[in-house]
Amino acid sequence: MLEKWDSLCVAKMEGGLGFKELGSFNQALLAKQAWWLISNLTSLFAKVLLGKYSFYNNFLQVGGK
Repeated sequence: MLEKWDSLCVAKMEGGLGFKELGSFNQALLAKQAWWLISNLTSLFAKVLLGKYSFYNNFLQVGGK
């Protein structure tokens, strides 16, 4: 049984499932990861990601598909 997304996003205290607005939540997580990468450019994880996704471009100028 499928419910309307708006009813699923209602807070738990109001009888919903408490799901967040996933688009905004995803943007916040991506921004947090981008800030971490910019702050820790010498870490192995940052070097791997920057080498894979922004080899020819600045990290902040890389666009999505």
